Amino acid sequence: MKSRSRVIQLLGVLVGLWTIALAPCSLSGASVAASSVKQYKAAEISFRYPSSWKISRFQEESSFSTAMVFLSNEKLHPPCRTSQVPAGQEITCGNPLQHLSKRGVLLEWAEVGTPTFSIDQTPGITGKIGGLVGRLEVTHPGTCSDVGADETITAVADRAPPADNNRYVLTACLRGPNLKSSTAMVAALIRSTSFPGDTGS
Repeated sequence: MKSRSRVIQLLGVLVGLWTIALAPCSLSGASVAASSVKQYKAAEISFRYPSSWKISRFQEESSFSTAMVFLSNEKLHPPCRTSQVPAGQEITCGNPLQHLSKRGVLLEWAEVGTPTFSIDQTPGITGKIGGLVGRLEVTHPGTCSDVGADETITAVADRAPPADNNRYVLTACLRGPNLKSSTAMVAALIRSTSFPGDTGS
């Protein structure tokens, strides 16, 4: 009985988040004054975000993903470090902060590509992000538990052809209290996101 209640509660959170993310409103509709909203624009992505969050761009690449941009209301450091090893140099990457403070947020937009990717096999509920088919999942604490988050929001936008098997992925790590406010801000950011050059499907 408890398990079923938990599932119903999570579905309510997901539906509520999609409702906010897909509603025709901006961040100002998420209890954020319009004057405290900024616009981020780059060749591959554009979105609005609270001015209390700071933008950081670090070079972080792996075999299948490339970081596009980080946002946080805390000070970040480069996620990758280079060290000398007998064979030359070794690059190791992790998180751009060790632990979220209370009410802390950490977001990352990344480009990810894997040969076997399918949006149909991606967990979460279906919607549209920037005109692209997307999936949205909320977990507690989720994959962000390693930075002390209470909630992880994952949004996946399936890239349009010819970029098959590629997607844009937002990972948002949120720490309480007052998760409702932070969640609404992330939802509004998702709502405002567009991907120049990707026409959608």
